Amino acid sequence: MTQKTLIIVLLMTLSALHGQNYLVKANEYYQAGKVKKAIKTYYQALDNNENPALVYFNLGNAYFQLDSMSRAIINYQLSIEEAPEFFRAYLNLGILYYNLDDMASAASTLEQAYALDPKNTQLMLILASVYSNLDEFSLAIPLLEKTLDIDPKMDDCYFLLYEINRKIGDPGEAKTWLERYPKNGKRLTDVYQLLGELSEEAGNLSEAALYYSKLIAVAPDRRWPHYQLVRIMYLSGTILSAIQQAQWALERFGDFSELALLAGNIAYENRLFGRAEKFYTQAYSHGNAGGLVGLQNLLQHYKIQQDEKNISHITDLIIMR
Repeated sequence: MTQKTLIIVLLMTLSALHGQNYLVKANEYYQAGKVKKAIKTYYQALDNNENPALVYFNLGNAYFQLDSMSRAIINYQLSIEEAPEFFRAYLNLGILYYNLDDMASAASTLEQAYALDPKNTQLMLILASVYSNLDEFSLAIPLLEKTLDIDPKMDDCYFLLYEINRKIGDPGEAKTWLERYPKNGKRLTDVYQLLGELSEEAGNLSEAALYYSKLIAVAPDRRWPHYQLVRIMYLSGTILSAIQQAQWALERFGDFSELALLAGNIAYENRLFGRAEKFYTQAYSHGNAGGLVGLQNLLQHYKIQQDEKNISHITDLIIMR
């Protein structure tokens, strides 16, 4: 997960005040997707002195829609000049700086927004992400912790705390934040995936297997967790369990040639040649060239053993495919 995925640019238009005809019409154009007409009408609203702070703000949104970032920045700044307490203008301007990779400007702008609304969790998450990009981890971490104190369901906070602690070389603390993730969270599958990887990196294969098993339980339609679990079982020395897990998964995902090849290699290395043949054949039948290599290795083994029956059988499998 990259930190930029945390950011959603706010392209809101505020309700117009009664009697402000140009502003009302401009908002209608904007909401209908007629952005250029909206911009023209917003300027008419400015000429009519209709709530300049709001008009400049909406002009900033409109220019953002047209990818005219410099004009968007100017209009957000003009909105702030007209109304120094206008929180949304600071927020949109800060987010715009963030997406332009101007983290210093994003930080200073969002800090002003934070002073106006110190309990806005969306703002706090964005500002913490900016601090993280600036390597200001001592500012990012307490801000994220405060955000979670206000709203423990802020999914992205846990992941950003995980990423920060990985950056600073503290995998134990990174793991702790993932373990604190709510069990009813929307990204539980990502949590189990990362916890499995962290456990594997730490050499705790049994724990890694547990997390990959949990991932399979909550995401039964995902196929790659099965591959990871089979690989971990193999590395742990539980060969028959690995093969049985692979067999079960391949009954569900018949075209999962990568898993079939892995299972074939495990069986071959452990001299379970009959099972290796089935796995290699399944991999080969779904276009995996490694399956062919596996069958050729089996053929070479049987030639050494002078096993004419299996030589003929494997040869037929290779030719038929």
